[in-house]
Amino acid sequence: MPWRSWSSTENRALVVVVTALQLLLVAVVWLLAIVPAGLLALAAIAVKTIRGGAARGGPDPRP
Repeated sequence: MPWRSWSSTENRALVVVVTALQLLLVAVVWLLAIVPAGLLALAAIAVKTIRGGAARGGPDPRP
């Protein structure tokens, strides 16, 4: 018996909707993992920049 691409019980629209929902779920989980890491990296850069500027005491007065 050859394999058929669509059985008679599957609804093509339902398959498309479920696939789209699965892709959306993957994207949301990915963003939930990436966004906090990016924000932490930006905060670390900002803190390092602020501390570095405060430690020097401002711009160099020498010409």
